[in-house]
Amino acid sequence: MVRTGISWELIGWRIRYTLARQQTALLLGLVGPTLIIGWTIFMPLNLLTVQESLRHALYLLAAWYILFTEVYVLIVWLRPRQQRDEEQLEHLPLSATQFFIHRFIDVALIPIAVAILSLPLFLVLLVYVGVPYTMRHELSYTLRVDDTGSGYITWARLPTPWGWRMFFVGLNLISATFLPLMLAMLLERLISWTPARAIMLLGLTAATYFVIKRAVYEYFYVCYRQTRGYNPVPFVLVFLLLLLIPFLISWLTPRGRIALGVALAVLIGALALLPYLQHGLPGQRTTATIRDALGDTRYALGYYICHFSPKENISLLLYSYTSSVLIDNHRKGDLIPRRVSVWVGAGLYPPLICVLAFTGMLAGTTLRRRQPLE
Repeated sequence: MVRTGISWELIGWRIRYTLARQQTALLLGLVGPTLIIGWTIFMPLNLLTVQESLRHALYLLAAWYILFTEVYVLIVWLRPRQQRDEEQLEHLPLSATQFFIHRFIDVALIPIAVAILSLPLFLVLLVYVGVPYTMRHELSYTLRVDDTGSGYITWARLPTPWGWRMFFVGLNLISATFLPLMLAMLLERLISWTPARAIMLLGLTAATYFVIKRAVYEYFYVCYRQTRGYNPVPFVLVFLLLLLIPFLISWLTPRGRIALGVALAVLIGALALLPYLQHGLPGQRTTATIRDALGDTRYALGYYICHFSPKENISLLLYSYTSSVLIDNHRKGDLIPRRVSVWVGAGLYPPLICVLAFTGMLAGTTLRRRQPLE
């Protein structure tokens, strides 16, 4: 039987059913943001340290969203009734796309609802804090290097609007929910055995944290401090690869997914070891050779991977809003920007990559035209 079409009525019922069934989880998810915002508001206010208090509150909010999302995903994965609910719909003429949307609702609806419903608390915090005393000026003097290659250095006054910075911070708080959801949905496609999938979710989250912590100074901050400029090709290719992987995971056959999973595991393992390789080992040139062979690709990887960290993004938006990545391209009239502002990577990239990943998985599922359960 060929399954076609999408039943919006069934999707609407699924949303209502999930919200009604998971009211306790929804309330528990709102407890964390309420306590964090309440603690920040009712603690003694110091005008000189209010920005630091805001920063710590934002870090805690992002950490709570990540923690709650992953715990909820694990509970959904370990709930045997969920699989039976899907099997009861097997006799209906529904497409694989329909079942993908059902699964997305099961896994993502409550964490997304928590993020949206707690967003007003973030706005309350901003109203309470206002514009910090140390951030009253809308313009900031920043050292800039001329793009033409002349090496001319000057001081420029660049805008640092508080409102836009907080807007991008809000996007990062939303991304703190979507990033683990994106990882969870990818793992669902790659790994069918639930215990292994759960271990991989927690393991990859922890590994990403430690890799970012180790690589952030050598491969990430340097992206915003380098004055020679970078080759744009590695940045474009890495971004395209990030877009292609979710599509392939959903489009490939089970054997193809296994092969892709093994390749990704090897790649991730190699990249995870890269920050721990050191220069100048006596009598060995292997380390330098690996780093030199990667060239600007290592910085492109650091740029995209470290921007997965809401903590680093929030810090950049609060304290380094005028920073930018210099692209080494001296030709005029092309479509490659000479500078990539910090708000692009720290503000737009995290939610954008999540939306594009979910879109890629949906497109791959739709184009396969196979049965949803294999």
